[in-house]
Amino acid sequence: MLSPTALSRLAAAKSSEKTVMIRDEADIANPKSYPQKPTLTWHFFCKQTRDVAWAASKAFVWDAARINLPSGKKALAQSVYPAEVKGNDARGRSTEYVKACIELYSQQWFEYTYPVATNVAGIVGGMEYPGIVFCGWTSKTGGLWGVTNHEFGHNWFPMIVGSNERKFAWMDEGFNTFINSVDTKVFNKGEYDEKDDVQAGAKSMFSPDADPIMTTPDVIQPDYGLRGL
Repeated sequence: MLSPTALSRLAAAKSSEKTVMIRDEADIANPKSYPQKPTLTWHFFCKQTRDVAWAASKAFVWDAARINLPSGKKALAQSVYPAEVKGNDARGRSTEYVKACIELYSQQWFEYTYPVATNVAGIVGGMEYPGIVFCGWTSKTGGLWGVTNHEFGHNWFPMIVGSNERKFAWMDEGFNTFINSVDTKVFNKGEYDEKDDVQAGAKSMFSPDADPIMTTPDVIQPDYGLRGL
């Protein structure tokens, strides 16, 4: 599926603390950057998972870096996104964020269980799946760190924990928000850490029409996430 150049870059990324570009704009525009075969078929698999997701686009550029796990094992942080949102104030730091939050969560809570952690620039604000998350393609700086950190936090709760989201929807958002704040205080010496205004959020959290905490997801109000925080 990959050219010798892309394969060599990928090998370099697996050993690199810094982000390595696997496919850039020049590769996208060059049809010879793919192996010259009649058809090309990707095979995706994910072991020990209860859900799966994948993404594809002709517009994606792709970068990656090594993740260091407490046991000594290595994993791969990677990001795919349109070239229009590259740069250090946007997706150019995406893989840095992925690497950081996976390493921090692995040290603090439980070691990451998948060989790859992929951040996709998507059309939703944020959504999590085992080993892969989708973060809004326009997110940048602290917003991109926040959504990346949050969506990958879900790999610990509910995914590693294995709670039943159909019965206990409130659990994962509450726990995840807690560990997100711990990570944000640590990441890059608190680069994006801001003091929460707890009193300002109390009005929403304790409003008269708030759902009871044990309400099941199929009848819960759409803004449960805000109240759950």
